[in-house]
This record gives sequence, C-alpha cells and structure tokens, in this order.
Amino acid sequence: MTSPVSASTDPGAPGELMGGLRRQLEALGLAGNEARCVLGLLRVGSATATELSRVAGVPRTAIYALLEALEAKHLVDQVCGDGSGPRSTQWATPGRVELLARLRTAQRLRLREAEALIDQLDSSLEAALPDHPPAPLPYLHLIRDASQNRVVYERLLEAAEVEVLVFNKAPYSWASGPVNPAVLDALARGVDARAIYEAGPLYHPDAGEFRREHEAYMAAGVRGVVVDELPLKLAVFDRKAVLTAVVDQALSAPGYPTALLIEHPAYAAASAATFEHHWAQGHPYRPVDSSTPNLGEASHHVSQ
Repeated sequence: MTSPVSASTDPGAPGELMGGLRRQLEALGLAGNEARCVLGLLRVGSATATELSRVAGVPRTAIYALLEALEAKHLVDQVCGDGSGPRSTQWATPGRVELLARLRTAQRLRLREAEALIDQLDSSLEAALPDHPPAPLPYLHLIRDASQNRVVYERLLEAAEVEVLVFNKAPYSWASGPVNPAVLDALARGVDARAIYEAGPLYHPDAGEFRREHEAYMAAGVRGVVVDELPLKLAVFDRKAVLTAVVDQALSAPGYPTALLIEHPAYAAASAATFEHHWAQGHPYRPVDSSTPNLGEASHHVSQ
C-alpha cells in the first residue's frame, strides 16, 4: 500500500512561496530545518519521521532531534503509532489556526521575559554605575543588515511628528505582502507621508502583491506618484534624519546593502529638496489589473 506521503513529495506549492513562508517562521524564532518540518507537516497532514525527512528535505540523521525540539516548543504532536518503535510514530502539527496561536503565545512570553530582563538590567546599572550625562550620539550611523534596518526604520516612523518622504526603491528589507502597522500608526497621528515609486518595478506583470500592498498604503493616506527612475533608496523623517541604502555596484550578487542613518537637519533639508524635485516630475499612480495583457504600457506611459 502506498504511504500517505510517498506520492506527495511535491504537492505543487511554488518554491518561492514556500521559501517566503520558511523565512517568516525563521523570523519568529524557528531554525531553518525546524521551519521546513513544520511546513512539511502542514502540507501533508501527518507523517512518520522518515516520510517527513523526504517531504521537508531535511537529513534523516537530524529528523528525530528536530521533531523533539519542535515538540518541546508545542509546534508538533505525536498523533499515533503502532507500538513497534519510534520509526512508526506519526507526527502532525496542531493545524494552522492552533499553530499560529501557539506561536503568538510564545512571542508574547519572549517579550515579557525580555522586558523583565531589561528592568533587571536597569536596576543593576543604576546601582553599579555612576549617573553621567549621556555622550552625544554621532551624526552618522552604519546599519549593516536588513533586520537592523527594519528596526531603525520603524523607530524613525514612530518618532515622526510631521512628515515622512520616501524614495521607494529596491532593495527592500522585507518581502511584499502585509502592510507595515508603523506606517498606519504614523498616518493615524496625522503624519504627512509621501512616496515616489519607480514605474518598472511597480507595473511589472509579476508585481501584483507589491501593487496591492502600496494601494493599501495609499488608501490609508499615503500620497504617491510614479517616475521612470530614482537615484537611490531614501527616507527623510521630519526633515531632521535621513535613512538611505548604499549599494556597492562592484558586487555581482549583493545582499541587503549597508544603510546610513544621517541625523543632521541640513543634510535632511538637502535630501528633502531632492525629493521635491522628483515629486514635481511624478505622475499619478494608475491602478492596474495584473492580468491585463498590456500591463507594460502603464510603465511606458509614465514618461509621456
């Protein structure tokens, strides 16, 4: 008899989609192979460790340790077995809804633990070190990876009081999809947010998810225009601080580039002037259906 997963090693989920799901699980604290196991079980329902090794694409020598680690995190369960040994045990996730609920609970617990540690550190520092005035921060800060860039960007959004200006240009520090709540919070506080988009990436036939995300921002109050090309990736906050990416053109396959945070009103004013120059040349965004055969024409018409 055929195993329930022996013919299901490729259930048809696009590799790009599964890779994106795996990265999201990793961002929530799972190791890469742990995320693969969880996704494999969600795809097939249940499996033995040997079957899951094949479906998830993880080494058989590591599968039992991975399942034990996931069971300790309450993300997989042993659902049945014929009593002949661990190789006959069936494993499954608790289902998508319960899995997400458990992940949410785990994140809340981690946050409470981190806050308790910070409070403890605060008390220890106050007792151990004299209270000196803080040294002035430098004008220039180097930001070396995408996750750190996200943290800095959201901190600047949370601190914005009047205005945020954005050159929306690749590379992006997170995948397209859900809108960023920090942007919506800034809009709700009355912050004026404007964005300039490049026509090519915005109107690309495969950029439907990207367009839907930014249409949601525009519906929430972000004002946007489209231009043919932008010189760099840049965001200006209250004309006081600038966050920009510095792409090394000499690299053949660069990752997320080094970014610069420049906290200097004069530099921010100059960057805002550059933004206003491109804004004046922009055209309104034209909503399009990604199934439209002549989608590329929308990009062509921007320059006309």
